[in-house]
Amino acid sequence: MIEPLVSVISTFFNFEEHVYECLDNIFYQETDFLVEVIIHDDASTDNTQDLIKQYLKEKVISKKFVVKTIFQSVNKYKTLNILSDLCFPLCNGKYIALIDGDDYWTDPHKLQKQVSFLEANSTYSVCFHNVNLLYEDKTTRPFRNYKGITHFTTKDLLSDWIVPTCSMVFRNYFLDNKISFSEHDKLVASGDLNLLLKLSLLGDLKLIDVVMGVYRKHAGGITTARSGSAIQFIGLGYLYHYFNHISNGRFHDDVIEGFDKKASTFYSNRFLKELRGEFEKKPVDYSFNTIHKVLGVKKVFSLFVYSFKKKILELLWK
Repeated sequence: MIEPLVSVISTFFNFEEHVYECLDNIFYQETDFLVEVIIHDDASTDNTQDLIKQYLKEKVISKKFVVKTIFQSVNKYKTLNILSDLCFPLCNGKYIALIDGDDYWTDPHKLQKQVSFLEANSTYSVCFHNVNLLYEDKTTRPFRNYKGITHFTTKDLLSDWIVPTCSMVFRNYFLDNKISFSEHDKLVASGDLNLLLKLSLLGDLKLIDVVMGVYRKHAGGITTARSGSAIQFIGLGYLYHYFNHISNGRFHDDVIEGFDKKASTFYSNRFLKELRGEFEKKPVDYSFNTIHKVLGVKKVFSLFVYSFKKKILELLWK
């Protein structure tokens, strides 16, 4: 039996308007290898599940694709990590590609190009590309100007957001347990960045600087809803702390510099300014020496303190 070379994971939640567009551009991929497609819907409350089923029933799908579906009856977002707990264990491909159900690919040769690069360059763990950001008013712009840089490392990931999720193709290190997840991974703010940092410890990242996908930016998105929130901030701090631990402090200075850069963004947020004001009126010394030792930035420590109550901090950092 021929094994798939790539496993594509497409995750949905209340994306009924985008089901056909997303799936069309997965199954329109032209490759010289077998592709496994894993479709997960997290108990959508609209017609997303019915539309996925309708799509798979109506469309004539090439034999180059093997389809697996997971339709939840109860939402798992708060209790499980959808990717690491449910989808990654199902992936049989040598490589994995990710795409949320409200995003889509625009180049039918996207997977072929990325896989061909990874097949020829064993020292890289990830191959990604540029995408267009699509806003609710239908305007678009490139995700970013990479300024001719096509090679990236762990240090780059710690400093900035450089890899759109829908552009990633990466080696399936889960097959031989080179990457694993624990309860700590459920506490981080950005699962995508957490995954990328783990991957970067096993190989560098290659950019194909061509737009081959669309990433939607809309008010209903999970990332947008959490952006700038205290919850995201505490989770981001935990992510940097956790990565510093699993990498045995190899990137300690970069962790501090990268998180300080991210913290400055949150520090200017109006909501956090208000919290800071309350903290300064009634200062409380929680004395979390672990944070001081690992992050080494007093400003970061103060942000943690006034962003969350003592009990939550104790839970995350014990």
